[in-house]
Amino acid sequence: MPLDADIAAILSGWRDRTMMESQTAPIWHGHPEVFVDTTGHHHTPDRISKLFTHACRAADVPAIRLHDLRHTAATLWLRQGVGLQTVSDLLSHSSVAITGDVYGHVMPETASAASDVMAGLLG
Repeated sequence: MPLDADIAAILSGWRDRTMMESQTAPIWHGHPEVFVDTTGHHHTPDRISKLFTHACRAADVPAIRLHDLRHTAATLWLRQGVGLQTVSDLLSHSSVAITGDVYGHVMPETASAASDVMAGLLG
């Protein structure tokens, strides 16, 4: 997943923080990575889901399943005109047909915009 410079900087800072914690922790397992607990263990999928739910509550936004972020991203990309092939690649779908089948409902605006472009071209 490509990251913009701001997100990359945040993750880099978080990794640096984890590296510092690994050097001062009384017990540390593994290498310092970005998302680990206070002893260096990877979080379980259930723990990540719980942390996400807690973050949603803290931000006072509706809690959704963590997996729903994937659907949200795909929907937003398509609504903003990102090409179906690009979205398919970002989601690691095996074919663009899968992406179209799952997210085709968000593309009517794109079809409407295409007809407006054609109307403008034809005068």
